[in-house]
Amino acid sequence: MRNLANAYSDSLSGLTPKQVSNLSLRGLEAFHSVVETGSATGAAKLMGISQPAISRLLKQLEEDLGVMLFTRKRGRLTPTQEAERLREDVASTLAAVDRIRLGSNQNHRLEGTPLRLAVTPMMYQYVLLPILPKLLASEPELVFTLEIGNSDAVSDWLLREQVEIGMASLLDRHPGIEAEPLISTSSICLLPKDHPLTKLEIIRPENLAQFELVTMTRRFSSRHRIEQIFRKAKIPLKIRAETNVAGTMVDLVRAGSGVAILNRLSWLSLENRDLMARPFQPALRHRYGFLIVADRSLTLAARTFKAYIHEYIRNTIPDEYVELHP
Repeated sequence: MRNLANAYSDSLSGLTPKQVSNLSLRGLEAFHSVVETGSATGAAKLMGISQPAISRLLKQLEEDLGVMLFTRKRGRLTPTQEAERLREDVASTLAAVDRIRLGSNQNHRLEGTPLRLAVTPMMYQYVLLPILPKLLASEPELVFTLEIGNSDAVSDWLLREQVEIGMASLLDRHPGIEAEPLISTSSICLLPKDHPLTKLEIIRPENLAQFELVTMTRRFSSRHRIEQIFRKAKIPLKIRAETNVAGTMVDLVRAGSGVAILNRLSWLSLENRDLMARPFQPALRHRYGFLIVADRSLTLAARTFKAYIHEYIRNTIPDEYVELHP
């Protein structure tokens, strides 16, 4: 069977042997993806890695070749003459590599490829849970393990290589972890239907001064942000109950334990007949997305999972609930 070195040398005939030996396959894939999509962001989506990882691969490839491959202007990457000269050679090389891979493994399905996933409770309840039946029905060979915890726990599992991909709030940043934004949404105040505050169009901290709240525990960043808002408004925060599960907050509001400040996405999946939601001000934006270890390539199972998540959000969640990130 032909090996990767033969595939490189046969296709990249215009390069010196030393240049060929220094080339990274991932760098060539990044180059090809940028040429096809016209941007690092598009290439990142195509390859299932982050945009900064694409930029690093391109920089290394340019250093290995000793040429500039793209001009950068207004977020677009335009191939230089040197890149145009290499374009067909790189495509031929990657095609040859694909043939080698197919020769060594004819089965490119997900059979035996475990998806190791970690999500926060909110991501599990309102994004992952609705999509699981469709994903498992479409990919019956898929085997997965699932960890649920707060954003810090998700990042820790990623760095320890216990999971491959995470879904969490993007408010907290961790060294070595790259974030790929997926959605952002605002906050609502969740109330029993007969609550006096339902008469208001917008709920502000001063409106809640006399009422008890149900919140997430202090392990979650959303709790700290609510505390900051009330502190700035000089309004005492009266907490009746706290929990580490967003769905439990809803149950506690329904049971009369207090009112809750939640992200708007949680309102989408509720049985709303006995509850009311009002916008909460000042605006409390929530950003969620994928977490991936920097420069680590994703397996086919992880790339398939990401594609299903994007499709679900794009086709299922109304625009008024979330802002999509491409």
